[in-house]
Amino acid sequence: MLPRLCALTSSEHLPLRLPASVLLISRNQSRMSQTTAAAASGGGIHNEADYGSVRWAFEFGSWTPSPGEWSLALSHIEPVEVTRIGRFKRPLGGGLSLVGKDNPDAKSAAVGRLLMRKLVSELLGIPFDGVDLQRTKEGKPYLSTAQRATYADSKFPNFNFNVSHHGNWVVLASEPHDLVGVDVMKSEHPRGSETVREFFQTMSNTMTPHEWAQIKQGPLKQQLDSFYTFWCLKESYIKAVGIGLGFDLQRASFTLLSDEAQAECTGTGTPHSPDDCFDDDYFFYGGSEDDEEALLRSSSGEFGARKPRRAAGERHRATLKIDGVEQISWRFDVEWLDPVHMTAVARGPPAAAGGSGFGATLRGGLGDTTATRFSSGRGYDRPGFTRMVGLPDLLPHSP
Repeated sequence: MLPRLCALTSSEHLPLRLPASVLLISRNQSRMSQTTAAAASGGGIHNEADYGSVRWAFEFGSWTPSPGEWSLALSHIEPVEVTRIGRFKRPLGGGLSLVGKDNPDAKSAAVGRLLMRKLVSELLGIPFDGVDLQRTKEGKPYLSTAQRATYADSKFPNFNFNVSHHGNWVVLASEPHDLVGVDVMKSEHPRGSETVREFFQTMSNTMTPHEWAQIKQGPLKQQLDSFYTFWCLKESYIKAVGIGLGFDLQRASFTLLSDEAQAECTGTGTPHSPDDCFDDDYFFYGGSEDDEEALLRSSSGEFGARKPRRAAGERHRATLKIDGVEQISWRFDVEWLDPVHMTAVARGPPAAAGGSGFGATLRGGLGDTTATRFSSGRGYDRPGFTRMVGLPDLLPHSP
């Protein structure tokens, strides 16, 4: 079963499995050359401060903090959050549990908080340890009213941000004018004894018939990838508008479009097709579905020698219909962070803000200011994630 079921709009999902060693920053296309330089210098937001649009990700799987590093990280997090992080326990059996720096859930929660504080501090010029983060009733994070009035309203009146974590990654996205929601998922075989087919049956009400028609194509591994991609898209939308459990997932129906790389493979710009972007040098495993299930559960997770080309940076776009009506003022981008993790970012009009009080945190007005821009070419592009490495990237820079 999925670790979360579109249940939260918060910056942190429940069983967090996050990683912590790679930071990704998104910049305007015209600034792509500056991105590499910033990464090489260990810099922070830099040019994103010109317009408030940021994309970060941090892989914690390769981060094994020393006691000193863990203490340093926690020293920059609010005491109430440090207490919450300290409560995470992962049973090992025999009365033993993983806690603190050895618990992936605790590390993911710490990284998520640090990413948000880093964002607000560097973007708005607020001292790192003075950043005041709050949450709506539904759990969507936002900057306190007082700090927003002082630091953000004049430049970024609709400044909002979102964080997600799953598998080995924590991701963050922010926007100065549009609503933004982000989600990350690891594509993996369902836990327990369920087969993929049983898993899909259990989750049947989470996708529309149109989405299932796109998901159930190709070998099982590809179907799982597609399912988690659509799940990721749905969560990104729900988190962008700031609503919680009450949203009927059948109302939202996505179409996954091929991106430039996929179009090169297929020679088309058509929706997802069964054999999109598989390596030509590999062959399809022609055994039974039971054999495919066994291979999915194996360490390799591949079907014979044929494997999908899920390189870091592979990108797709998606469109959304709500109650059968296309949402032309929304933009959805999917990107694969590595062969098994994908992230989805939703951007839309402030008028769509929901939840209890979330709209009140947007000072630029709730008018549908993005509809015209998005209906013409679906808005301006955001480049892919750019990597920066190391715990220092989570902490305030020394003067």
